[in-house]
Amino acid sequence: MVFENRRELSEEEAINTILEIRREQIVDISLGENSPSLLISFHSGKCLYINDYDKNVECWQAGDDWLIVAVPGNEIAAWTPDDFELN
Repeated sequence: MVFENRRELSEEEAINTILEIRREQIVDISLGENSPSLLISFHSGKCLYINDYDKNVECWQAGDDWLIVAVPGNEIAAWTPDDFELN
């Protein structure tokens, strides 16, 4: 998938973009093939791309009770609620 209009946003632009899409329906979520870049696609056609790798810090995290984190070392870690059972 190629994104022709992808560019880094200023802090103000990023905040405004998050506010605009905060209630939009998510239609797809994917991770980068070689690093844990996060791509969230919305019903409106907008996409949110969150950068991938840092050797020292977590790049992003998603969730609350269920937590998925891009951790240092190009890895993904996940935590589930204490009462979650895998059948």
